[in-house]
Amino acid sequence: MFQIEARPGWSWQRNFDRFNASITGPDGALRFTGPLPQMADWVAFSKRIGCDYHTFEAKWHDGICYWNTPLTAWKTPVDYCRQFADESRAVGIPHGFYYSVVFDHNPDFDAIQPVRCATSSFLGMRGGKRAALKKSLGFTQFIRLLFWLMERELKRAGIRVERPRPFFDAFRLNAFTYDPDRYCRYVLAQLDELCGRYGAFTIWTDWFGPDGEALSDEVMDFMQQRYPQVVLTFNTSITRDVRWAHYVSWEAHGLPSTWQQVNAYRRLLRPWELITPAAANWDAPQPKLNPVENAQTAALIMAAGGKALFGIAAQMDGSLRPEVMGQLEDFGDWLRPRRTLFVDATPMQYGGRAVPGVSADDPGIVMLGAELGNDRLLHLLDLRAAGRPRHQPLRVEFSEPHWTSIEQIILEPSNRSLAVARRATTTAVELPADGVDAIDTILRVVCRR
Repeated sequence: MFQIEARPGWSWQRNFDRFNASITGPDGALRFTGPLPQMADWVAFSKRIGCDYHTFEAKWHDGICYWNTPLTAWKTPVDYCRQFADESRAVGIPHGFYYSVVFDHNPDFDAIQPVRCATSSFLGMRGGKRAALKKSLGFTQFIRLLFWLMERELKRAGIRVERPRPFFDAFRLNAFTYDPDRYCRYVLAQLDELCGRYGAFTIWTDWFGPDGEALSDEVMDFMQQRYPQVVLTFNTSITRDVRWAHYVSWEAHGLPSTWQQVNAYRRLLRPWELITPAAANWDAPQPKLNPVENAQTAALIMAAGGKALFGIAAQMDGSLRPEVMGQLEDFGDWLRPRRTLFVDATPMQYGGRAVPGVSADDPGIVMLGAELGNDRLLHLLDLRAAGRPRHQPLRVEFSEPHWTSIEQIILEPSNRSLAVARRATTTAVELPADGVDAIDTILRVVCRR
């Protein structure tokens, strides 16, 4: 997902009275200064790393539309959605669009905006004026704490984030007129444009609101009736009872929490996805200090049966951070020979986090089990190593009754058969230090049937 939301000095939770004033002229018209997408380069990058499909942030919470919509003047002078669609078709990558449903700070909506000077202002909230204001104020306080905690973790990791424009310097309420229907008509008309005019393969909406907070029901009904072939998902939908969507989605931040999430989601009965920022955070485009964090995040998600989505923040000139691109290109190279081990496999069904009957002599190794045809796959990941070389061998033991009649254990993707040590009820292999992959060591276990 190519993202245009990060602005130097501005946090995700920004004061839109101040932000909009900084990007408009005396006449109130938008003075667009970026980010300026470099679509040919972006699409070429997707091709290099082997994307199945990719998306572009057509409209983030600031409401700026990156296509030539006749519905507002709050749009870019260049039709970037057209460029993205055309470039994607030229290289054969299905394309789609991110679209913010829940927030929109287009000045066209200032009169009906519950909290103008906060990102988290629920414009389409159902339930009345009081509900819209209460939800906006409550979530504003919650998100203030959440992002403070995120920035604390960034500082602990040694990543410096500059915030010269604090949000809570001039907070005030807005005397607004409650009119969610006006915003709903706007949203559905724009989804019609993105699907009909730009041939979207997928629409990735931000976000799912179970209590009428984000026009989710209206979007589902519209897409199901008008564009059922366009793949639809909602951010934050993974733990919800979504009536109609092609898959559910949520965010992943950091390896420990991702490990917890995939163990909760690998038994889901419907397709699911986790999106993770390729950089330090959505509004902090600095690269992650752990060079294999993105790769291990994706390996955890895919080994558990999910789809992995990276959010890549553009700089103001439209370029992508070379360090971030390099980490994803390295992951693409790593995945290419292992691709079938993820996309053609299905997660093993077991409760808890431990793969039944498997143990390693390094308690820091986490494991995920999968099935590929008649064989089983064991994914072993060291989430502490941060890509550093291992200096000790790793012994893995398989115990009955969960693992019986093992004929062969193969190290993938090299197809190297490992020497096994058999006892009465166990089978073990010892991986030399250089056989333990820095991202994800994959063993194929072949059993007699």
